[in-house]
Amino acid sequence: MKCPRCHSALKADKHETGIAWRCAGCGGQSLNFSQFRKLVPEPKANGIWEEAMLHPRAPRRRSLCPECERDMAAVLIPMQEREVELEVCRNCQRLWLDSQENIAGHLTAGTAPGPQPEPWTISESARERLAEQLASRTRRRFSGDYNILLRMVGIAALILYGVIRLWLHKKR
Repeated sequence: MKCPRCHSALKADKHETGIAWRCAGCGGQSLNFSQFRKLVPEPKANGIWEEAMLHPRAPRRRSLCPECERDMAAVLIPMQEREVELEVCRNCQRLWLDSQENIAGHLTAGTAPGPQPEPWTISESARERLAEQLASRTRRRFSGDYNILLRMVGIAALILYGVIRLWLHKKR
């Protein structure tokens, strides 16, 4: 991945939420949105994502996402003394933070992250039905590939038979 500001190569670095991609040239960093949700309270993170999706602002300078290289949307986040422009990729959900944009400390002050959703669980019978459907699809898919392979081998054998027959006929 390349830095959207100075185009230097980004390096993976440990972050409190996982791996952050940091630029040694300008000091910026890139996080994915799931990491960002761990840094800020859930309602604020959801509001930032909704703002990026529904009402993106034109960034100061057009930036390309370091991951998918598409245009990033700008979101203005009000802070205590100023507004900070956060850039969000609506395609791959990656965020770009310039070196001076230390938003996590401001957004999390005095608030704990919101409740996390319960993990999805399905019954044993539903799991078995899903496994059977997957196996059935896999069998159908590979049986079609096998039939095509047999046809190709059959055609090759017919062509080879014709070539050998002509060769033997010319030898006489």
